[in-house]
Amino acid sequence: DVSNFSAVILAFLITAWKFSIAMFALSLPIPCGCISPLYVIGAFLGRFWCHALGPLGAFTGMEQRFSDFSLIGAAAFAGAGCRSFGVVAAVAELTNSSRL
Repeated sequence: DVSNFSAVILAFLITAWKFSIAMFALSLPIPCGCISPLYVIGAFLGRFWCHALGPLGAFTGMEQRFSDFSLIGAAAFAGAGCRSFGVVAAVAELTNSSRL
């Protein structure tokens, strides 16, 4: 499917762009937080994987939810970047969803 392929390419390009802009901003000699860029990059990566796994039949028999992949990607990437479970717990508390 051409539309899904273009969505995968677009998701990859947006993720690469956000990653490069975030790395540039974090390398500047000014104090700034790293949590927010990690959440955003993780959300883009989660959405990218949802678009990429859809045509491969990974969602057979279940609903494909882009928002769930975005939340899981944001929590996982921020948790890995900060090496802390606190940012993952913050996402779990903010969503208040037991199905994730």
